[in-house]
Amino acid sequence: KDKLFRNIFISVVLLAVLGGTYYAVMKMPDKTDETPSSTPSPEVSSSDITVFEADIKDIDELTIKNADGEYTIVSETVKEKNSEGKEIEKTVYKIKGSNIDYSSSMLQSQCYNFNNISASKELDSEDEEYGLATPAGTARIKLKNGSVTDIAIGNKVIGGSGYFAEIGDKVYNVSQYFGEAVLKNANSFRDKEIATFDMASLKKLNISKGGENIKLRPIKKDEEGKFSKMTSFIMTEPKYISVSADYLNKIAQKITGISADEFVSDSRADFGKYGLASPSLTLEFADDKTDITVHYGAKTDDGKVYANVDGKDTVFTQDSELFDTLSQVTAEALADKLCNLVNIDDIKSVTVEGEGKK
Repeated sequence: KDKLFRNIFISVVLLAVLGGTYYAVMKMPDKTDETPSSTPSPEVSSSDITVFEADIKDIDELTIKNADGEYTIVSETVKEKNSEGKEIEKTVYKIKGSNIDYSSSMLQSQCYNFNNISASKELDSEDEEYGLATPAGTARIKLKNGSVTDIAIGNKVIGGSGYFAEIGDKVYNVSQYFGEAVLKNANSFRDKEIATFDMASLKKLNISKGGENIKLRPIKKDEEGKFSKMTSFIMTEPKYISVSADYLNKIAQKITGISADEFVSDSRADFGKYGLASPSLTLEFADDKTDITVHYGAKTDDGKVYANVDGKDTVFTQDSELFDTLSQVTAEALADKLCNLVNIDDIKSVTVEGEGKK
């Protein structure tokens, strides 16, 4: 009984102590109230001014002009079939008056840069330091209702961030990201991945260089008994022979696809300038999804190589690793060195004969 009363008494005392501690903690001053943060949250400190706002669907044309040229982005609705075979409507973006393959998604992203424009502050008046007398770039947003908004990008803000910009009849300090959007050239909206290769489903690999044509293809079923079982590819030109699996695997590590480093021309008249009038090497590749012929010309000063896809007028530069690898390929190196392969358990006898001896 005494032990029971003692335990009750201790429990009451502990509860009192805990209660007092909780009260003291709740009454402690909040240090963040005494010393407010010197960097308020963006939601509180943001003072951006909305300069222009419109639904991207309402943009009829977006015209950009800068040192690299002028282009106009437009959109149109097209009909296509989805994976289920149903016809659907899709909005695609393109550059007006051009037959060059631009990325619709990249052009759409550029339009999104202009449907909601904000500035960190409005400036009192135009000044020479703003660089707006001779702007680095201009943009014109034309909406489907006929309204037009003109934008000019001047100098970078000295000692700060962003650009000076004239939008309508007022001058603002806009973000660097927006300023650079006005300064983008048309080539920045092109997909640099020209083609990807799948060696596992290779159907054709032809290399033409220096008058030599090397043609490879998979072995057909009716040819399987004619060649080594160690390879699944044969050469049809300049020799009809099985291909070395080891050597082809080394080449396959380099043949992953075609990517453009930079687009330099869209005129066939410039082919001679880049060594493509008489290509130094031509690669023909086909797999389950891709069938492409790529011509290679001269090398650039920085070690890259000029290239062109057959049937296109576009010239682009590419890393020379694939070109250098293909340049070293020979029919002799590709030829399978294993002339015959027999299971030793199946051998009944081996006869060697020569110089009158047996």
